[in-house]
Amino acid sequence: MRYSLTNEIKKLIDRFPILSHLSRKKFLAMYILALINSRNVQFCETANHLNPKVKNESNEVRIQDFYREVHLDFDQIALLFFCIFPSFQKLDIVIDHTEWDFGSYQCNILMLVISNRTLTLPFY
Repeated sequence: MRYSLTNEIKKLIDRFPILSHLSRKKFLAMYILALINSRNVQFCETANHLNPKVKNESNEVRIQDFYREVHLDFDQIALLFFCIFPSFQKLDIVIDHTEWDFGSYQCNILMLVISNRTLTLPFY
């Protein structure tokens, strides 16, 4: 039986208690695919690839709500990433600082990224 990439991502998410609600796990799987397909992290761009059955504005609000309301277990996400990368590969850890503006609010983010020089994933 052939599984879609979405189902494979869902199975991987189920192995680690990153999220507790099934609907949020399904959304996360769809959102990961949207990030991959859009090759962009901006909400307005990934919304175009999230769910074609609804308006892009609705997809964008859904993404915003996910970030606003959902608490992710980052320790479990770290374990997930270590399972994705083969143990024999050399990994680079990259630290990046970014600043986002939400109206008059400035959000400073210090991002830790893991890279094997082929694939780069935000880690923490």
